Amino acid sequence: MEEHVAALHTATNALQALGRGFDVNFDTRLLYCKGGSGSRVVEIDEQYQRDLFLYDDVVVPNVSRDIRSFPEPMGRLSSGVCSFQEMVDYFNHKASISGSFPLGSFNSAFSFTGSKHVDAAATKTLSSDGFYIPLAKVQLQKSNLMLQENVKRAIPVNWDPPSLAS
Repeated sequence: MEEHVAALHTATNALQALGRGFDVNFDTRLLYCKGGSGSRVVEIDEQYQRDLFLYDDVVVPNVSRDIRSFPEPMGRLSSGVCSFQEMVDYFNHKASISGSFPLGSFNSAFSFTGSKHVDAAATKTLSSDGFYIPLAKVQLQKSNLMLQENVKRAIPVNWDPPSLAS
């Protein structure tokens, strides 16, 4: 089990990030998830837990039954040579996000400033190519996610920008 300590730590962090929020304008790595460990935006059944077997000897204890694990094959992703906007669209498609604004992960991957016009003007072409070796794919399996009560209370009833800004 000693050789799997890093994998177990990574898997535990990924499981704790499920149901937490993140801002796509910033980096979407686990490090940047909103809230502390164990805090979630959506309700997850924590009463019924089980051990989650990922692979070989990697077992994460006390995982909600609302979380499932799927084997994920290793592979290679290659974008080809793209213009700035084509690469923005490629990253957005991979993240299942519509729109043509640069995501934080895109800006982070290419060390961009976050100013679309400045970065696009300074960029001729971009390319992304790499291998990935995933431990597993974990995801929430609830068909209808419900917001936590504290999140519901924090959402304003009326759209009033001046009061929201204060």
